[in-house]
Amino acid sequence: MTHDEALDIVRELDITGAAHGTVHGDFDRVKAALDGHPDAIAALNALDPAKVEETPQGSAAHRGCREILDYMLMRGVSPDVFMMCALGMTDHLRWAFRRRPHLANSRGAHGIHALNHSADRATAELLLHYDADPNCPIYEPWDWTPVHEAAANGRIDALSVMCEYGGRIDGPYYCTTPLHAAARNGQANVVRWLLGNGAGADAMGKGGPYEGRTARDIAAENGHEAIVVTLDGWRPQPASMDRSLPVIRPSARS
Repeated sequence: MTHDEALDIVRELDITGAAHGTVHGDFDRVKAALDGHPDAIAALNALDPAKVEETPQGSAAHRGCREILDYMLMRGVSPDVFMMCALGMTDHLRWAFRRRPHLANSRGAHGIHALNHSADRATAELLLHYDADPNCPIYEPWDWTPVHEAAANGRIDALSVMCEYGGRIDGPYYCTTPLHAAARNGQANVVRWLLGNGAGADAMGKGGPYEGRTARDIAAENGHEAIVVTLDGWRPQPASMDRSLPVIRPSARS
């Protein structure tokens, strides 16, 4: 089956649109679509990810739709690095990284880093062990990195291990910080975690909705009053005034 033939079938399945399917973790819809077309699995396996904005399995992986991914795997969809990350398939990932360590820095749909597909802390740590870069630019106009993505999605487990491997939670005065990302999405636990680990709240955001705004401004604009209260109580500490970069731990591959 060619990529174009596969794409026609995937369009028929209609499971990656903004209103349904993998986008919203609609397992019943995805299952019915895959069960209802005899060539559905072959089509998913024949898609060339480089030629489409997003595959159904890629959409499910970066959104952490484990039930959908488990079913795809059971039906015969071949797991790529993103599915493996989202399903916590650490033995498979380790095997792959020993042969092609560059896969630890794979970028999926929308440029989302493999780190942000990780099912749990152990999976993220395995990628970092193989030199995945937590400060890799994902969207430069906003200074966006895997650390920002983890903060925006409330992933303290991934966020904490990224920081242990040199992920930056602070920056210069004019930059979008992970605190901005957490504040915009209402991630109050992440906001508290970041402040507790030395992030400053005084940076002025850069680009798009963050431009010229502090994390508090962003929280207020989006109606996250609990975060506004938390940030109102923040006071600069010596550690948060130090804008030096963290030391990245050396890798010790096995």
